[in-house]
Amino acid sequence: MDFLAIPPAREARGEVQAPPSKSATNRALILAALSETPVEIVRPLDADDTRSLLRCLQALGARTHATSEGLVVGGP
Repeated sequence: MDFLAIPPAREARGEVQAPPSKSATNRALILAALSETPVEIVRPLDADDTRSLLRCLQALGARTHATSEGLVVGGP
């Protein structure tokens, strides 16, 4: 076999547990803002960079709200 054909995914589901980091939090914020379905981000890192990115995403129309565990973010 020369190659493995994998059909494109229609959706992704699951949970990922990772230590809080600026890079991981920023990536999660961007991916969540692209989603039509709200995404819960639990224990995101609170840093100047992540707060700035969150404000930028909100200005672009992302819907966000704080929860007791972190944030819920969804696309416009």
